[in-house]
Amino acid sequence: MTGLNALTTYYVRVKPDCDTDGSHWSSSISFTTTAVATEVGDSWSDNFEGATCEWELINGTLTNAWAWGTAANNGGTHALYVSNDNGFTNEYSDGGTMVYATKLLSFATGKYEFSYDWKANGESTWDFLRVALVPASVTLSAGTTLPTGLSSNAVPTGWIALDGGSKLNLVDTWQTAVNAVNVTAGNYYLVFAWRNDSGGGTQPPAAIDNVGITRIACAYDVTNLAVSNISTTTFSRLCWSNRTNC
Repeated sequence: MTGLNALTTYYVRVKPDCDTDGSHWSSSISFTTTAVATEVGDSWSDNFEGATCEWELINGTLTNAWAWGTAANNGGTHALYVSNDNGFTNEYSDGGTMVYATKLLSFATGKYEFSYDWKANGESTWDFLRVALVPASVTLSAGTTLPTGLSSNAVPTGWIALDGGSKLNLVDTWQTAVNAVNVTAGNYYLVFAWRNDSGGGTQPPAAIDNVGITRIACAYDVTNLAVSNISTTTFSRLCWSNRTNC
């Protein structure tokens, strides 16, 4: 079957050619087409105000699930958020949850600044939001436990943390996060991962809005500047780190 749309669920059933009265239709099966990588280029952004949500929401059959809707936003009308009622509210329930909102993106090698608005309350170290770039070769599955290597302060090998390296939680008002990281050319999922345990928690769970990525034209920071061999009128040695080393 060709000419289908990306990230779309389709339902298929068939009947034999010899069926003349429509009484031999099979039961239906469903499948969802995969994502197409979006080229980041010099910049890319999403404020979730389009006609449809173009993110893949990996929720499985869990009650607490990522949704695109109007129950939370930081400007405009729409955002991505975790909900226990199919997006009607930005609230969650007890019950172990590990769900993901992902966007497949294509990068050239370079340094990029990632920004996004977020809020996530939750409970202590048990309920939290993690944000990362994940290689496209990784398969993410919704469930009740964290994948190997992911915790409140660590990400699996190959993932690039975009949250400062630790959990985001205990905040019920909108915050803006900005992180600059080096990226090797390739396709990656931009991932917002929500985790809550099976105990109690504090509303609201995670919400995301106004995601932006900008390629940094000059990716070399000058740090550890030092001067030596100083006389009354000259110096003969200037050192700095990163692009040029002493």
